[in-house]
Formats: sequence, C-alpha cells, structure tokens
Amino acid sequence: MEDIPLDDRLRKLVSELLQKNSITGNLEIIEKTFNVVNALMQYNQLDQTNPAEGFSQYLLFEGPPGNLKSVPAVYAMAVAKELAERSQKSVSFAKLDFKDAYEHGPIVALRYNLKQISEGNQINILFLEDIESKFPSQKALYKPWHPEVISEFIQFIYGVKYNNKGNFIMLATAQNLENIDPAIAIAFTRYKVDGLVTAK
Repeated sequence: MEDIPLDDRLRKLVSELLQKNSITGNLEIIEKTFNVVNALMQYNQLDQTNPAEGFSQYLLFEGPPGNLKSVPAVYAMAVAKELAERSQKSVSFAKLDFKDAYEHGPIVALRYNLKQISEGNQINILFLEDIESKFPSQKALYKPWHPEVISEFIQFIYGVKYNNKGNFIMLATAQNLENIDPAIAIAFTRYKVDGLVTAK
C-alpha cells in the first residue's frame, strides 16, 4: 500500500471548502462521511473490536472527470486525523494499489495488503482511485490478472477468509458504476458527487 501524506495543506483545503459553503451540493455526503469516520474511530485497539457494528465500511464517490469527487475522501482523512489526535489513537492512510510488472505481482501484492488489514491492529483508511480500473466488469477492459484479484477482493469484502474487526474503511472513486464488477460494486454505499457548487 502506498501511504498518502495528510498534511496541514489538505486539511486547510477541506476546511476552506466547507467554510465557503462551496460544496453545497454535497453537504449530505460530507455529513454521512463524517458519521462513517466517527464510527471507524471507535475501534478499540486493546481488545481489537469496534462497538459501532454495522457501519458502512465501503464508500464510493461517483462522478465525471474533473468534478473533484475525491474531495469527500480527503475530508474523511482530515476528520480521521483530527479525531485520532483527540483520542490519542493512530490511523493509517494509504492507497490500495497492487499493480505490478511481474506476472503474479498484482495478486501477491493484494493478498499481502488485505492480510495486513485483516490481521493487523491498525486503524486504516484505504483509498481506491478509479476503482473500475482495478476491479472492472467483464464488459470493461480486462487484463489477465483481473479475475484473480476480483475473486480475492470479493472474499475479503464478504469475510470468506479474512477477519473484519471494524478497523478500516475503503473510500473509492469511479466515473461509471457499470464498469465495476457487480459483486464488488454492490458492497459499496454509493454517492453521486455533484462537484463544487458555488453558493449564490
């Protein structure tokens, strides 16, 4: 997993967007995202359980190119960092990216990343940018390694061979839901992002 640096500049960006009310069309998404992050941060690293059972751990933000659909994900990371500092917990931010030049690289990398989440005790926020390029539907552009990684990720989502302790959320962006494998797409709570809307 590739770590995402979350610095004061990113927090300032989200803060300014909210203060200027420039994302009026997406305030409901922001509120729901906050609730999910707040539930994630209830994870107890001592007994490795999360009392906030049943919260949405998979969020997908859909929209055309250039509409800043990643803003809710950046907001989620900024909120998590703030809550972590207040509660003196540690939280990890990373991109779930498993592409590799080697023939079996993607599946090996994905299994390693999922195992770290499942067996570890870290609170994680994972970012899946352009999820349709990683878990495409059959009618979308397929690569030889796609079927295996799709199968593995489905097993992770539905707890087939991975333990879900409530210590992670996955935030994804997509342009077209139809290009995502349906068994994966259905697991995500989906939000259509309107982009930036200047308050009048």
